Amino acid sequence: MLWRLDETSGTTASDTSNHSRTGTLGSGLAVPHWAPGLMNGGLYFDGDDYISAGTNSALSFVARSFTLEAWVKVDLTNSPGTGRLFSRGDVIHTNYRLDIIDPLIEFGWSTGDTVDAEIKVTKSLRDGAWHHLAAVWDNSQTRARIFVDGHQEGNKVMLGPTYGDSWPMTCGGFVNGGLVDKAFAGTMDLVAITNAALYSSDFTPPLLYPSATTRYVRLSWSPVTSIAAIWAIGPNAS
Repeated sequence: MLWRLDETSGTTASDTSNHSRTGTLGSGLAVPHWAPGLMNGGLYFDGDDYISAGTNSALSFVARSFTLEAWVKVDLTNSPGTGRLFSRGDVIHTNYRLDIIDPLIEFGWSTGDTVDAEIKVTKSLRDGAWHHLAAVWDNSQTRARIFVDGHQEGNKVMLGPTYGDSWPMTCGGFVNGGLVDKAFAGTMDLVAITNAALYSSDFTPPLLYPSATTRYVRLSWSPVTSIAAIWAIGPNAS
């Protein structure tokens, strides 16, 4: 799944990964606003908004690897709180969640009715800048990783996701009975979910270009004059 969020208007976000995981903006007061993003457009969440990919089983991950990633810019006018960037679950169980609880970033899921597995890292994003955030579950290694701006902030061996019920996958908050809880305040862009463990060590944060079947990284350096190179890497977004 790859939401580039360049629509600038309307109530849906196209999935440019060619997997048809269209995002539907929340309704009523829970509608995020189209806004400038890192590249072209993005979505601004004012603390009670969300976007949903529905109950697509392809976005359920039990006994398999996956990666959640997005560019985010935290809204400094809102007080720090729990901002759920990715959410799939209900009030008892979660298939996965990625939260910003400044200065913590948490990635985890339920392994029992009252037991969670999670990794926490300390990294404040409240500086008014764009940051690339990636959460990786490597099922073969039973290891979770969190990356901020391409740097591995932490990794942990733990139990994998246990529950994969037919819950909707939402970004921007946890939706329960039409109410938005743990809502994120800020702007998101280039939101992606991939059915593979994309990153295992430090990397250059990706800008996901219009060719939906290829993932690109832009590298820049300055020997004498500035040169920019673009390298294709895989695999495809889920």
